[in-house]
Amino acid sequence: MSGTDMKTKTIESAAPATLLDAAGAAALLGLTRGSLYNLRNAGDFAPAVVIGRGTLRWEPADLMAWARGKKEMAA
Repeated sequence: MSGTDMKTKTIESAAPATLLDAAGAAALLGLTRGSLYNLRNAGDFAPAVVIGRGTLRWEPADLMAWARGKKEMAA
């Protein structure tokens, strides 16, 4: 994965039209935005795509893969 750490990706890896902002990502997963950022800050969330200074977006496929992984860990 490209990017500065495991929490981020560079824009070359995603089509901007498919990216979700924090509100959309949280809604997709049934989380609050605060919970999303708490998980991300703890290093326990799908990698974000940085599209500008301080602007994060998420690929729906990455979010769903993260959710599947959490479900499998809980089982």
